[in-house]
Amino acid sequence: MSAVVAAKILMIITTASAVPWGRFSTAYFVSKGISATQIGTLRLVGFFAKAFAYPIWGLISDYTQNVKFTLISSIFLCGLSLILLRSEYVLNTFALLIFIKFIRSGLNAVWPLTESMALLLIKGKGYGQTRMYCAISWGLCSFLVGYIIDRSSYGINLVFYLTWFIMFLDIIILIVFIPSPEQQPQEEEEEEEMKNMNKIVELQKEEEKKGENANNEDNSSSNNNNKNNNNNNNNNENNIINNDGNSSFASTLSNMKIFFCNKDLQQFYFILLIYGFCFSLVESLLFIILEKEYHASKTIQGLCIFISVLFEIPVFHYSDYLLETYKVKKMFVIAHLA
Repeated sequence: MSAVVAAKILMIITTASAVPWGRFSTAYFVSKGISATQIGTLRLVGFFAKAFAYPIWGLISDYTQNVKFTLISSIFLCGLSLILLRSEYVLNTFALLIFIKFIRSGLNAVWPLTESMALLLIKGKGYGQTRMYCAISWGLCSFLVGYIIDRSSYGINLVFYLTWFIMFLDIIILIVFIPSPEQQPQEEEEEEEMKNMNKIVELQKEEEKKGENANNEDNSSSNNNNKNNNNNNNNNENNIINNDGNSSFASTLSNMKIFFCNKDLQQFYFILLIYGFCFSLVESLLFIILEKEYHASKTIQGLCIFISVLFEIPVFHYSDYLLETYKVKKMFVIAHLA
């Protein structure tokens, strides 16, 4: 399986595992008598927890250099913590519900880890076309899950079983079919290695020619030099191996410095802050209104998501062209105006 195909499958399955609870949790809370103000508070707590947890999960992934295992761990812990939200005692004690929501949101770093892993698999190329499969999965699964809930005797409680089932499949597919990006061969490194090998072969041929014309004393002295060079190379390799942990830690500290000090990133975070504020209004209020005011079926709620992603698909598909034509800042302005 190619890395690009693996990245697309990763986007599809991980997005699908997030749909049942992520999309229909509002309907679940409304059915349990949680008010709109309380639902908004829970979302605020969740975003607050993620603001602190996401960088920590990223640091764990960078330090262990195993984003795949970190992603699987987050999926498992996220699904496990969902059990607590079924408890009537938790639902009837709002302070406890807030605490459980905070813990679960802190454990849920599935999306940023998925994006990170996908970017590593595709080596940063063709991100829009890969991300498009996430939008397709989000829209189709939202509609299908809503349809299944409406026609199931379990009702809204089915979101738990569907979430656990898809998460289980997600973990199995990750373990069996999706390669770890850290173990994927790098094309540039392979090209450099081939060039180096060719140079070594040429140098060896030149040395052989020189060796035929040189006397024995020169040959013996060159052999001694080669031995010394080999010893030096071995010592350098040992030093590199011994310094792996230090370089990993230094890289982590360097990333944190960039995170806080880079002016372009600070501007980017400010833009995301405004965008997140605007988008959260839609995310929080739309489904409360659909559920309480319009008494819309879960199928209709899922269909709303399906319709919304239809506009995302062409944007992601032509993202390379759009970014090249309008650049990042203009695209952000267009997104905010929209």
